[in-house]
Amino acid sequence: MKEIASKITILPTARVDAFVTVVNAESFLDDLNISTEGDTVNETGAGQNLQKATSLVTYIENSNIIILAAPNKTATSESLTHVEGLIRSLNSTVNIVELVEASVLAEEIVNTNIFDMAAFGTAASWKRVLAVSREAEAEEKTVRPLTKDLKDCTFLYQGKRPFHPQRFYDNIKDMRTFAGVIRSIGQLWLATRMNYPLAWNQAGGTITLKQGERFWASVPEEKWPGEIRDVVLARWDERFGDRETEIVFVGRNIDKQKLQGLLDSCLLQDEEMVFEKAWESFDDPFVNFVPPEDDIAPLDEEEPEELGNAADAEDVAEEVPQASDDPPPAVPESDPSNQTRAESEGETEDTYTAEEKSDANPGSEEGIVEDVSSLPSELLERISELDLRAAESDLRLNPPRKAYDASDVVIASGDQRIANDILSKIPSRGLSVTVVTGFLGAGKTSLINYI
Repeated sequence: MKEIASKITILPTARVDAFVTVVNAESFLDDLNISTEGDTVNETGAGQNLQKATSLVTYIENSNIIILAAPNKTATSESLTHVEGLIRSLNSTVNIVELVEASVLAEEIVNTNIFDMAAFGTAASWKRVLAVSREAEAEEKTVRPLTKDLKDCTFLYQGKRPFHPQRFYDNIKDMRTFAGVIRSIGQLWLATRMNYPLAWNQAGGTITLKQGERFWASVPEEKWPGEIRDVVLARWDERFGDRETEIVFVGRNIDKQKLQGLLDSCLLQDEEMVFEKAWESFDDPFVNFVPPEDDIAPLDEEEPEELGNAADAEDVAEEVPQASDDPPPAVPESDPSNQTRAESEGETEDTYTAEEKSDANPGSEEGIVEDVSSLPSELLERISELDLRAAESDLRLNPPRKAYDASDVVIASGDQRIANDILSKIPSRGLSVTVVTGFLGAGKTSLINYI
């Protein structure tokens, strides 16, 4: 979703207005593989539709608007209310619009000005919980505090001791451990893994584990990037450095006290903490899912950018390419490569053809105009208009070309008037683009029909 937004906003004539996800309320629980009783993760079927559950949760966490649809008209008002509550637990800031019998007003999803690139990816409940936790540790108050509803549906677990791998594995095998939890994400510190945490990501009945980013405590201090030093040292433990377990749980009716006690029982006990050298001999069932550290390339063979804060192991909001402030390379005015390609690529009866180009400049390569003065006046005027628009946007749309390919531009009778009319109607901020996502059968077509 971030990549889509980047590709749209880099255009001078468009802007992202909102990300809309259509959710099928009738199949929502099945898509996440959770039961209707207490939002308990199903054991049978865990592992099915892995990508679907993870993608659905990610869409919800990053959307501005959710369209709650019932394509088969089988959803009851109680079930719709229940699904809406689950969605709000994942993203408490999202706007939810029901699409059941009534129509959807266009202004509810079009030209809303709700999308904010700077804040994109920060609405997920688990991210807000972590942000508030970090601020509390730093005694800062720049992020708005959690609401009561958000506090009720989230639980942050932090452990400064490692988990015993076997005890932790035995507990998470029983999916009833996560009764009420529909989302959890973070990192696990196992006693058998002192260099890397396990990155934990659960969506509905799907739990994925992978190697997280290396603990800074296992990296020579001279290799630390300067910008992260203060952040790392602020949470530094004298014995174990930045090694810790940190997981955010999101759901409804979570028994937080029970979950806290269960996870605490998986930590190393006092007597186990004494013999640190014995930890590597513990049974580690997780080697069946994530290779042991002996099979991981040493630090010198890794790319430096792979090192980072493990708490950010699953950051949906990756870096977005920013437009450069540097001016594009200077190109002589007479060089036709300085002309901007027109955005229209269709063809009409009056299109300026390759045969006409050959007649205009017989010595040039077929399809390429070497002498810009040979182009029709309508084409030159349109190019100038588009160049002016590109200059005003202060964006580098296309790299210079050695020759201007006139076949990329449609010139039809009256085309100059149409082009001028279109350009004059484009708002200074760009055309509003609403991006609609959703799985097959969710109700995207119904949404369009009901607007």
